[in-house]
Amino acid sequence: SVASSGGPQSSASIPEAMDCLDQISSWVQFASSASVLVVLMLDYDGTLTPIVEDPEAALMSEEMRAVLRSLCDAPWVLALVSGRSKAKLKQFVQLENIWYIGSHGFEMEGPNKETFEDSEVRDEAAHVGGCFGMTSFRQDIQLAAEDMHQRIQTISGASVEDNGLTVTLHYRKCSEQDLPRVEQVAEIVLGRFGDRLRRTRGKCVIELRPRVEWNKGTAIQWLLSRVHASSGSPLLPIYIGDDVTDEDAFLAIRNKGVNFLVASDSTVHPTHADYRLRNPDEVRDLLSCIGTCHPSRRDM
Repeated sequence: SVASSGGPQSSASIPEAMDCLDQISSWVQFASSASVLVVLMLDYDGTLTPIVEDPEAALMSEEMRAVLRSLCDAPWVLALVSGRSKAKLKQFVQLENIWYIGSHGFEMEGPNKETFEDSEVRDEAAHVGGCFGMTSFRQDIQLAAEDMHQRIQTISGASVEDNGLTVTLHYRKCSEQDLPRVEQVAEIVLGRFGDRLRRTRGKCVIELRPRVEWNKGTAIQWLLSRVHASSGSPLLPIYIGDDVTDEDAFLAIRNKGVNFLVASDSTVHPTHADYRLRNPDEVRDLLSCIGTCHPSRRDM
């Protein structure tokens, strides 16, 4: 294990990744030289791109895209893991040879374009969720999104994003005095589907998703199991994320890999991450560094 053990720590107390690049690089270099397959998993919003007021404007910089494109050609596995729909994630990123994992893991597509939301993932989610199937959940989410959209019309700055298998209520642009109304809308809509949907929170968002034990953590465990089965290699999982929903992923590979939390100096909260990156620029620099660590790429 390369990660520390124990419970959550304050995000202000974990080591700065930029101060530990030599150590991190040595782990990745050792893993690669020992035929350990690096599995690099990245959140999108707040990690690869700054958090912005308009969720439709969360566009990745060309510098970040170039770094990711280079990593796509590396002899390891690259996955994007987001609360966004898989379709939206692909629209933003526009890269091949990569895993796209959307809607907090309810949608997956591998580099060979095979999709899993209607096969293994559906079966797994249906198993943990009882008799409810994904088609039924899609209908619930669509109805919830339509209801929510109607109810926020008089709340300035609020918007609804239908992700197919999750629905997101954005309130970053709302005034503080309207926040109780935002909460009320979420409460009313959830009440209609209380036995089938559950509420989670992120950075200035409230999300409704199927009431099953499936999240970013269970999704990447599924991914790692599949990668291990197909490659036969030991794995070094690396996860980078910025939001509370990424804590499920941090826990999933705790003591099995390396976790990085993206958080500014002013953002302090408990986390299971091993290192801190201050912003997406530091994420880009770390990825650039990691990208040179494989023996076949050090001269590139």
